[in-house]
Amino acid sequence: MSALNPDSLTQLLCDLVAIPSINPAFHALESSQSGESRMVEFLAEKARNLGLYVEFQDVAQGRQNVLISLPARQQPARHTIGLMPHLDTVSVSESWQLQPEIRDGKLYGRGACDTKGSRRRHVPGHCRCRQHHPGTR
Repeated sequence: MSALNPDSLTQLLCDLVAIPSINPAFHALESSQSGESRMVEFLAEKARNLGLYVEFQDVAQGRQNVLISLPARQQPARHTIGLMPHLDTVSVSESWQLQPEIRDGKLYGRGACDTKGSRRRHVPGHCRCRQHHPGTR
């Protein structure tokens, strides 16, 4: 995947929207649609494929954060930039909400703008930082 290709970024957002990540407050953690674990695994795989460092942080039973960083080309890194959106969504009332759809140039689905849309923008952001600001992590 070319991280800066608009078609691949649209596909990435479609992939993110299709991943159920409902906050356990809305569904029991045992539910197939509950929790962020599928999002964590998906994002970790994408990050590793781009040559980024991946760490996990346990925050509650069955729930993790994924920490993604650039390998700093110099030590210590000159700058640190934090991008910290949440990974969970509210519940879905209809199954179509987990089936991304593009209409009139807009993508519809659960989390398309909050917060999977912003998460999708982080992929090219990491790549651009790595390319143009080698001292950033």
